[in-house]
Amino acid sequence: MLFPRRSDSSKLALLSLLCVLASCATPDAGRRAERAITAEALLAEAQHAKDPAVQIGLSLAAADSAARNLSLGDAPLTYNAACVELAARVGKSTGGVSLPNTFSTPSGTYRLEFNTVHQSGAWDPSLFAKLLPTDEMKNKRLVSKAPLSGYGGAMVGVSLPANPRERLLPRVGVSAPVTAVVNFSRPARSGDPIRAILTLYDPAKRNSALVAGTERPLAADFTAPFGYYPNPGDLGIIGMLSPESQLEKEGFFLVQPYDRNKIPIVFVHGLMSVPQMWIPVMAAIESDPALRGKFQFWVFAYPTGNPIAYSALQLRQALESVYKVYPGTRDMVIINHSLGGDLTHLQVINSGDVLVKGIFKENAPKIMALPPSSLVKQALVFKANPRIKRVVFVAAPHRGAPLAVNFIGRIGAALIHIPGRLISQIGTTTIEEAAAAGGLGKNFIPNSINALEPRNPLLISMNEVPIRTPFHSIIGVAGSPKAPLEKTSDTVVPYWSSHLDAALSEKIVPYPHTAMFVKPEATDEIKRILHLHLASIGGAH
Repeated sequence: MLFPRRSDSSKLALLSLLCVLASCATPDAGRRAERAITAEALLAEAQHAKDPAVQIGLSLAAADSAARNLSLGDAPLTYNAACVELAARVGKSTGGVSLPNTFSTPSGTYRLEFNTVHQSGAWDPSLFAKLLPTDEMKNKRLVSKAPLSGYGGAMVGVSLPANPRERLLPRVGVSAPVTAVVNFSRPARSGDPIRAILTLYDPAKRNSALVAGTERPLAADFTAPFGYYPNPGDLGIIGMLSPESQLEKEGFFLVQPYDRNKIPIVFVHGLMSVPQMWIPVMAAIESDPALRGKFQFWVFAYPTGNPIAYSALQLRQALESVYKVYPGTRDMVIINHSLGGDLTHLQVINSGDVLVKGIFKENAPKIMALPPSSLVKQALVFKANPRIKRVVFVAAPHRGAPLAVNFIGRIGAALIHIPGRLISQIGTTTIEEAAAAGGLGKNFIPNSINALEPRNPLLISMNEVPIRTPFHSIIGVAGSPKAPLEKTSDTVVPYWSSHLDAALSEKIVPYPHTAMFVKPEATDEIKRILHLHLASIGGAH
């Protein structure tokens, strides 16, 4: 709540004081002060009311009073808060209040309706299942500190269709920035209600609108929508150690309302992590005025204990699903971290038979002779995805990570339980052949940790094939910044593993492996690359 609650006695005392002060001032000044406090008092009553219709009516009266005095004192704050209260109550009013509707208040009667006329930069009100004040977000750190500059109520809209997973959406729906603005027009005939038009603007597409008869800048909170998504807790660790337990949570998800005109950015997380790790990066991108509204964010969620080639196949199929569900989607950018870099690497090469030969050696012809439906063949024989136009590798272990072969890495690998479903799909005979070809025990079952061993034939083979897509590298250096880069590491992945000669750019950041992607140097580099990408395609929607 933006305004303090006052007892009835304190309100009367304040009103009395204002009346005394008004008697010493000009009549116009007295009327202005009276209207300003009336707007605030109406808003306070709306926030205390229990009945949705009463809440909406009092919020309308408060917004109307404040709108007529926007040049005075706290009237803009009162107007903005009234817009938030009004839109939130309309969004929650599933118990009998619908629009258009008429509301009687001590200040007059209002006829409220949504603005359904197509306007550039305005949301369709029917898109949202609910409109939430920003202070109701789960992650408070992503909510901008009040008061915001500009006019209108900065809110979070939540779109939640009946079949979210079929539309590649999270079960909780998707969130978006909304600025609620209500404008009033006086009736032509005495006794008719005051017309109130509520418009839900998309501040990422429009930075000003008509408010009280004047074009004014819109208030906006671009990071708050990312605070809507729940905290993942320990799902990253669970997804590594027990991939089968997380099958219901894996998949490809859009985290904003779909817009075919925006450029998709696909975020791929790393080992022991979850898609929510990217939220600060998304917020940083949306906070950049030149990038805002140009991109839409997708995430790939996968149990990180699964074999690398299998997870890469899942990502490949997920990327294809986008263009089946949303045929008009534009070409994409992929940003990844750690293990996600290896999954992405396997999207942007033409593998031919190189991976199969590298892994299966003399048994390679048997694998190449398998039908196209074979899971092993699908995972290892593929072409680069032409829809991927740029890649950003962050701390990617292209050539593996020695940590995977040390004592801690081997303990982690031993704890991972590969899903029985996956083993049956691959086939025990194929697993034994792969193990024998690699010089490993016949009971060996590959997972994401032991697959990161630098001698893993999959990693060796994939680095023999050129990457077909323009790409950039962000590499961490921790502990010994003055040492030759070839001898440095981010504490998990050494520089020699992350470095690729063909990168269009390489940014060294002085941070350890797990934290680097949220540090300013890394997010600034990501934004620089996105600016470059926009320039390369003309920056057009």
